[in-house]
Amino acid sequence: MKIFSVFIGCVLAWTCSIEASSLLVGYYTNWSQYRPGAGSCKPSNLSLIAPKLSDLNYAFLFFNYQSAEQPAGPTNDWKIHFSEWNDSTLLQQTVGLKSYNPALRIFVSIGGWNFNDPTSSYGSVTMTYFSEMCADSAKYNAFIQSAFDLCSSYELQGIDIDWEYPGVPARGGSSSDYQNFANFAQAFRSRIDSEKEKILLTAAVPAIAPSGFIEGDCQIGAQQYHIDPSSPQSYIDWLSAVSVFFDWYNVMTYDYAGPWQQPTGENAPLQPLSSGASCVQSTVASYLQGKTPASKIVVGVPSYAHTFAGVVFPSSLEGQPYGPGCSFSGAGYPGYYTGQAGMLAYYEVIGDLGCNVFQGTQVNPITETSYIWNGSTGAWASFDLSSSAHKKGAWIFSQQLGGGMIYALDLDNFMDPISPFSVTSSLSNGLLGQ
Repeated sequence: MKIFSVFIGCVLAWTCSIEASSLLVGYYTNWSQYRPGAGSCKPSNLSLIAPKLSDLNYAFLFFNYQSAEQPAGPTNDWKIHFSEWNDSTLLQQTVGLKSYNPALRIFVSIGGWNFNDPTSSYGSVTMTYFSEMCADSAKYNAFIQSAFDLCSSYELQGIDIDWEYPGVPARGGSSSDYQNFANFAQAFRSRIDSEKEKILLTAAVPAIAPSGFIEGDCQIGAQQYHIDPSSPQSYIDWLSAVSVFFDWYNVMTYDYAGPWQQPTGENAPLQPLSSGASCVQSTVASYLQGKTPASKIVVGVPSYAHTFAGVVFPSSLEGQPYGPGCSFSGAGYPGYYTGQAGMLAYYEVIGDLGCNVFQGTQVNPITETSYIWNGSTGAWASFDLSSSAHKKGAWIFSQQLGGGMIYALDLDNFMDPISPFSVTSSLSNGLLGQ
């Protein structure tokens, strides 16, 4: 009995320590299991980083659509469903990581970019589902009930909503989304408050107002919000108002620039490259201006690079001939493991540096993020390495924000036998003021 009491005391002390400090949220993507060779990541590969995490988001599950069994297609029940054939097994293994950290909270993240992408294999069908679900109380009550059932069945602690994005018609949205999303979130919060066994509710939200959002209105309590495309801040103000129903926001403070737009730019700059440029600090300032509580702002840090090909050097930046701001011809080559043009996992970046695919690396003193290049081949990439991730963590700590988030753990150098999870660990140290 005495030994058991000591164990419980240690667990409670660890739990209090986690709650008293900044959150460290890590996303794990269930498709990372399919990457070839050493790139294949299963929940067991996360055991070394689990003790540093406060929360782990298993991504992504679907709703009103199943692809875990064939034939894939709509279910017309508006409930949450697995997206991979072995989600049940992987989710149990993810929950098993609690053996390395009893205070670790496990979420499932619902949706994701492809769920609202009309060009994905299923997005042409599912892209309107968030909009439809939030517009109908019978549908969102079925969703909410399935969320509680899932959490109970797998001993999960929370649900993360990843709708990308309300109010964007090109991605299945409508002008009614603003009010309907607030109604859905309020109903979910009311259900949580009525339950004896509580769960946490979070959402992934954009770094800047999404392209193509349309005009609309929303009333929350006595306050009226008008969302206007001529004022991007109005979108953030609306999201900030809805934050009252969520425990925190996982802010996707990355993808500020990539091979989809000229010129070359940095994936996740902490500070602006020039006056008025978007960056992590400006995003946080926008949410604070909208009155999102600082404690609910969890800042995203990418563990991947955006890559460019056919880059024309030099850059116009003084003292940085290989810096951002150059014209380019297209997306960089796909990585061997990730297989997607225009991006590389952090571990692929490190491997390419070791093989001299890139000739040099530098931390931009203006933005405090890093980039790499090859002047001969015209290759260029922007990413966070351990030092810039640490700076972001330290800045989050200094601003007393909710914490930091990694997207994604399976893109960090998880297989490194000497210093695994370099980006995540460095972010963690910065958040702890170390």
